[in-house]
Amino acid sequence: DAYTKEALEVTKEQETATKGLAERLKELRTSFVDVAAAVYLAKQAWGFLTDAYDATIGRAMDLNLEVLRMSQTTGLSTKAVAEWRYYAEQAGGTLQNVNLAFRGMAIFLGNVENGTKQATQALERLGISAADFIAMSPEDRFNAIADALANIADKTQREQIALVVYGRFVGYTMLPILENL
Repeated sequence: DAYTKEALEVTKEQETATKGLAERLKELRTSFVDVAAAVYLAKQAWGFLTDAYDATIGRAMDLNLEVLRMSQTTGLSTKAVAEWRYYAEQAGGTLQNVNLAFRGMAIFLGNVENGTKQATQALERLGISAADFIAMSPEDRFNAIADALANIADKTQREQIALVVYGRFVGYTMLPILENL
């Protein structure tokens, strides 16, 4: 019977060890599920962050490309174009509004060079001589007009001159931008 007694003790020890092992396996399974859930959540968060990052980088690249293109077509520095984009956005406008104003101002420059009465009078009201205006760089020309318009207190007069300088419809879109300078 000593052998049976010893066998019973070994069996009890094996049962105890098996129960302990089963409990530890259950804990490990729970831990594994927790780790798997954490890995899944981390993967989802990473995907969200990379998507947001990609979208942000894509938007920044688009904006920089837009600035570069306008700089190349207008002769304005990229810094000046970026500043004008900022002013336009602050006023609820777009860089496209500024680009159209610049194109309108190019037509105005042609009118100044040809000595048209309307263009000459507009420059006189802005306090800029035709010779000085023609000699300016595109950037200085654009800024001089903007600064002079911003300093005209009479809103009606400012609108009239903006329409002559920038063009019929673009002049109206530039006025809110100029008010934010």
